[in-house]
Amino acid sequence: MPYVGNKSTTFNTFSATDVSVTDDLTVTDDASVGGTVTVNSIIQTTTSDGDMVLKGNDGGSTITALTLDMSDAGTATFNHDVKLPDSGELILGAGSDIRLYHDGSNSYLKSSTNNLFISSAASLILDADGSGDFIFRDSDIGDEANKVIRFSTPSHDTNEENVQILQVESEASSNQITFGGGTSGLNASTKMIFRTAAVDTTTGSNRLDIDSSGNVVFNEDSADADFRIESNGNTNAFHIDADKGVVSIGNDADYAWRNNNGDQQMDISTFGCLYAQGGGSLILASNWFRAADNTITAKTTGVGTGYFGEGVSGGNHVFFTGASASAGAAMTLTERFKIALNGDLTGTDTSIASNSDVRLKENIEDYSYDINKVKAMQVKQFDWKEKNLHATPTGQIGFIAQELEKIEPKFVRENEQKENSAELKYLDEDGMAKTSVLGEKDAMYISIIQQLIARIEKLEDK
Repeated sequence: MPYVGNKSTTFNTFSATDVSVTDDLTVTDDASVGGTVTVNSIIQTTTSDGDMVLKGNDGGSTITALTLDMSDAGTATFNHDVKLPDSGELILGAGSDIRLYHDGSNSYLKSSTNNLFISSAASLILDADGSGDFIFRDSDIGDEANKVIRFSTPSHDTNEENVQILQVESEASSNQITFGGGTSGLNASTKMIFRTAAVDTTTGSNRLDIDSSGNVVFNEDSADADFRIESNGNTNAFHIDADKGVVSIGNDADYAWRNNNGDQQMDISTFGCLYAQGGGSLILASNWFRAADNTITAKTTGVGTGYFGEGVSGGNHVFFTGASASAGAAMTLTERFKIALNGDLTGTDTSIASNSDVRLKENIEDYSYDINKVKAMQVKQFDWKEKNLHATPTGQIGFIAQELEKIEPKFVRENEQKENSAELKYLDEDGMAKTSVLGEKDAMYISIIQQLIARIEKLEDK
């Protein structure tokens, strides 16, 4: 029944026989379909691949609101928005597998079957506006099974598994975060790099590197950036000054070890010297510690102890030893050896020995020292040019190394003077100063022996 009209037309009753329109059907005024439909209502085009188009009037202009492409199995193309009410769902999949809806407060994208893949040809950007947070979780809180959130990236080798970047795992007994660690289905990262950059810049610097062997490097790019560890009440419990290349423990302003009160106890100078501060002692000890009551206490049962202390007993350098004791028991330390401020060496009830075991020697034979060498040695008395560097600045008795070397080279050594030594200006460019192993007492003995030899020889001449 072909029909084209601009009048109101009412079809009161339809039978099971379709109403067929062979050409375009255009309704120019309002039209409605009402009444009781006893069979399915079907709008159908019989032309092969003929599209169905729903048009309307938008502010006086004809627009195509919906096109059903029959050459593509009825693909629907909407000209503009598709709106659903609150809790109205967009449902996809033969089994209603994925649902998109808004419940009046929050929006949801739910997949009820297997994995949900979100793929982008370029960057994938999740933007939480304002103070919004990104929260990854399993909404089934009552399920006690392990929950895992994992971030990974494809491997450069297409034959390998993806490389794990971050894994957050919640178990019944503990929670853990893993950076770069592999799992049964993912490779581990071969290197982890933490980088930072200034605001509004794109080039960052390596701050922390961890390689596949477990080596940890801070500040790989050699930036002037300090490393600092804070404790409760101390902002520099451990501090590395990147500019000066020095280490500080327990100090805010300089580079030293400090006690719990913040008092400087020890520091290391730019020349590598180790100093005890505040009148304290520099002590190198083994197998003992000071208890809360300041008692010297053994650490390990059955092990002897000892220590070297500077600043003890008026600034002298002192060596102590102590017998073994039970762990935690008080110990008594006895002074054995002392180096005084003027350089004097003092041994307490002891002697200095050297290895003399025959089992350590070979080519053993009797020996008589050349008396003529003893006679040729010249004992001198002299003053030092840099008097403040020597315990006996004037009237020193000893030998001249160059003279002694001509007679007996084995008694002469060489010692390199430090760059800051006041005596360096008197030496050659190599900074090497000759030293003698024969001291003031040796000079006294040789002088007396020389006098005795002279007397004996005088008697022999008579």
